[in-house]
Amino acid sequence: MDYNLKGKIVGVTGAASPNGIGYAIARRFLQEGCKCFTVDIVGDKVALAAEALSEFGEVKAYTADVSDKDQMIKVYEDAAAAFGKIDIYVNNAGVGHTAPLAELDEEDWDRELRVDVKSVFLSAKYLPKYMNRGGTIINAASFVTLIPSAVMGAYSAAKAAVMALTRVMAAELSGMDIRVNAYIPGIIDTNMNRQRIETIGDKLQAQIATQRFGMPDDVAKGVVFLASEAASYINGTYLEVSGGKFCVQNPNYAHV
Repeated sequence: MDYNLKGKIVGVTGAASPNGIGYAIARRFLQEGCKCFTVDIVGDKVALAAEALSEFGEVKAYTADVSDKDQMIKVYEDAAAAFGKIDIYVNNAGVGHTAPLAELDEEDWDRELRVDVKSVFLSAKYLPKYMNRGGTIINAASFVTLIPSAVMGAYSAAKAAVMALTRVMAAELSGMDIRVNAYIPGIIDTNMNRQRIETIGDKLQAQIATQRFGMPDDVAKGVVFLASEAASYINGTYLEVSGGKFCVQNPNYAHV
């Protein structure tokens, strides 16, 4: 399907892992004819990922901490100067810590909220100045937004906050004709989930009506849709890309 995105300027954070969702999102937008800039904190990986992505189109890479105001304003300024005003921005970067709340280090709690939540706030506060009217911001929520997970208290709290911010941003930025939505991935086969899939894959797959794990490109296709005119009346909500995870209490009913 042609989403008529050719020439759009797109920013994607957390796009340095070739097996990650952010990388797949950037690749999809480039394949749609967009120009992309990517942002990640791991410098060497950022450059290598951008080099690989350049096979699909024009891409510029930035090494920056998405939770640092000054660094991100410089990214917005430079990207807008290099490409023109930004049309689409994807807050994909995130971190997750696994520990019971009683054992979770305060430093890990603080980092979780900075990277996952403050980064979205910064984009709400400082990015619109560098965006075209009619643009869109798309935030990474998580399935823990819908059903929190034990031993993932910080991540659950952070992603619930992202969803609340998404709704507030949709209302507050509507005066600039900027839509804001979120996407909720299910169990996606990335490096982050690989160990879980290898150790308890059967149990995880039983939670999914489609009976397979998602691939990063499954999420990327949904994000491209949200950014397009095909989704012009979708605002302040989320797109779940989970294969029907827990769509009922017994999602593997037809396969038992």
